Amino acid sequence: MGLTKLFAFYHKKLGNWNLIFSFMKGFWVGYFVLLMLLFLGTVAVFYLLSSGVAWFVLLLDAILAILFFYLLIHLRAKRLIRVKFQLRSFKELQKMKDYLFYGYLAKNGFKTRAELSELISFIRSEAKTEAMDKKKSVMGLIFKIFIAVFLAIYGGSLSFALDKSWNRLLAVLVILLAATLFFYLVLLLERVLRYLFGRDMRQAEQMIQTVIYIQTVLRARENTDYDPFRTVEKKVQENPFLQEIIDSKSFL
Repeated sequence: MGLTKLFAFYHKKLGNWNLIFSFMKGFWVGYFVLLMLLFLGTVAVFYLLSSGVAWFVLLLDAILAILFFYLLIHLRAKRLIRVKFQLRSFKELQKMKDYLFYGYLAKNGFKTRAELSELISFIRSEAKTEAMDKKKSVMGLIFKIFIAVFLAIYGGSLSFALDKSWNRLLAVLVILLAATLFFYLVLLLERVLRYLFGRDMRQAEQMIQTVIYIQTVLRARENTDYDPFRTVEKKVQENPFLQEIIDSKSFL
């Protein structure tokens, strides 16, 4: 449960939507309205003009969609982080996210490098436990065996019910083909489920990389005059919105 809350903080509270795009809802609405107009215009072109012109219009739509995103979303987001957070680039925004994460962890008792190492062990342990709980490999194997037995029984009864030998042969071939296709469909489904069930492990590793980076920054603070967080620390302290993020409810 604690890891789930930590994931929620890391991906939602520190996500681009919460920090940037949620303050640009009007621009998002305008962007999607423009996309809808482009779509309606393309549909009209398909009905009224030749297919050659229509494909050219599709290419033009793709270019315009990218251009509108750059003008309405990207440039606006860049201006917003400059005005709201006094940051010059998205690279500094990422550095600010790392500092916010460290500030939140420090407030929850993980301030030193040793304490952050304990947090890494906790994240790995919890992620592994949740991944094991979600695995359905045994059930998948039982399901495959059940389907194979069912098809074998059904195929046998169907082939014996047929009179002519060539009809029996055709029935067996169809059933073998169906069983092969179904096997690969189940295999594909199993891979998709395995990918979804492994999401927690991937998120955990991504978070661990951030924690390791924070440990490196703390080590640099102790042994040198270099402090990567120096440029964003004061800006965070002077911003009530960012301080509210650090003061969020503990994941423990």
